[in-house]
Amino acid sequence: MPSLSVIIPVYNTAEFLPACLDSLLIQNTFEGEIICIDDGSTDTSQQILQTYAEQHPCIRIITQTNQRQGAARNAGIKAAKYDYILMVDSDDMVVAGAIDRVLNKITDEDVLYFTTCQCSQSKGTISDFPHRAEAFRINGREYFEKIVDLNDYSNISPVAFYRRQFLQENSILFIPGVYHEDHAWIAHLLCHAGSVSSLDEPLYIYRLREGSTMHSISIAHCRDRMTVAANIINYCQSHHWFPHKMRQFVWHFDYWDAIEHGVAHEFHRKDYFHIADWWRMYRCCTSRRERRITVMALLSLSAAVRYKKYQIPPILRKIFNVIVH
Repeated sequence: MPSLSVIIPVYNTAEFLPACLDSLLIQNTFEGEIICIDDGSTDTSQQILQTYAEQHPCIRIITQTNQRQGAARNAGIKAAKYDYILMVDSDDMVVAGAIDRVLNKITDEDVLYFTTCQCSQSKGTISDFPHRAEAFRINGREYFEKIVDLNDYSNISPVAFYRRQFLQENSILFIPGVYHEDHAWIAHLLCHAGSVSSLDEPLYIYRLREGSTMHSISIAHCRDRMTVAANIINYCQSHHWFPHKMRQFVWHFDYWDAIEHGVAHEFHRKDYFHIADWWRMYRCCTSRRERRITVMALLSLSAAVRYKKYQIPPILRKIFNVIVH
């Protein structure tokens, strides 16, 4: 069984941190380490980490000023020294004994995916683990095409085991200091991965809670989506890989999500969506409908949202469609 470095960025999650650490330590016997990066916590997270580290020699603590999750994960990747890396958020959990089961199935892949489910903090319930189509040892670019075809976009960090040497040799790191850094990570990762497998094996439990990064929206979230989209475009093009489905991914999950959230929260356009962003968004269009929505966005973001939702009067929509082929 391969050895494992677990990387946990920690920032003000004292309420959930013991459950996270316990889920890793109980009923798992893997050889390795748990690297906890305290990203400038101001609650009692640091004290909790110290208590666990005193009881469990496998726990290493790295302390840094607050630099957001991407920078914390990067510190963990650089410090890791075992065969594989698993990234776990400090408010999430893993299924008891599942790490050992999955590690026993690894056959030297660069990336191995597994299934996840969600735990609702407000309802106190855990969803069923969805079944995942299994794939064995295909390259990362083929795997990206596969997940797009299956409409399965759950395959973003941290839901996988990553071969440490593969990450370090290819300098695959997160964009520091931004939200939604996972989107660029998956593009960088699959651009280089020589072998990717996917198992229908339940392992990871996401905790859904108010106030988490995943469920908070601010102007910074919208602005950072633009930064991430530009990074993906530049990176993929520089590596001669910017396929139709990657353009779709960037258009929908970075540009359009930013616009839709920006309009819903009445953010000022000038604060997050500039002409250079619009031009990059236009270059990502893969259909006539996307082009029309993007042209409408040049005129008005709120009008583009209404157009996409078929909320514009039919006659005006018809005229616009004639003008913009």
